[in-house]
Amino acid sequence: MNHATAPVSVRKIWHWLVVHPSMDIVLILSAGLAVGVSLARDYGLSWDEYTNQVYARDTIGAYLGVRSPDDTLMDLKYYGPAFNVAWLIARNLIARLVPNLRPTDAGHFIYFLSFLAGVIFFYSLARRIAGRGAGVTAVLIFVTQPAVLGHAFVNPKDIPFMTSSWRPCGLASAQEIRWPAARRCPL
Repeated sequence: MNHATAPVSVRKIWHWLVVHPSMDIVLILSAGLAVGVSLARDYGLSWDEYTNQVYARDTIGAYLGVRSPDDTLMDLKYYGPAFNVAWLIARNLIARLVPNLRPTDAGHFIYFLSFLAGVIFFYSLARRIAGRGAGVTAVLIFVTQPAVLGHAFVNPKDIPFMTSSWRPCGLASAQEIRWPAARRCPL
């Protein structure tokens, strides 16, 4: 029998689903997406959501030349608007693509997606420091904390900041896992 047409053995499937190291994060992210889709509609409107929306619209208007750059919300002008602008654009796109989804709920899902990106970097770092099993355990403990999970849906500043803070460490540790020779580098 030709190997190209041979049926995939149970052992190969088991190896791919359980033993293969990259499946850890795939399974965690798949479960996370399922949780995100099911819970994004449960958080309602937060107190600063309207303010963030107006700030993002004002920023887009300033970049398009419709508004003066100084004409922004006074209490938010010292915060970076990059995430808010990306959030507003993605939120409106998802709300248009998914029928019966309110823009508020789509926005909460975008917050949660930024949290899941942070989970990838956290896993990479935890796996580098403590090993594969402890890395998975650390991620599962972290993502199931009620306060962290709640903030993942409604916090437009701290969750993206957390993700961007873990990003360099997570990427560096992922490179070391992928290329063990980098660990021996004297730099």
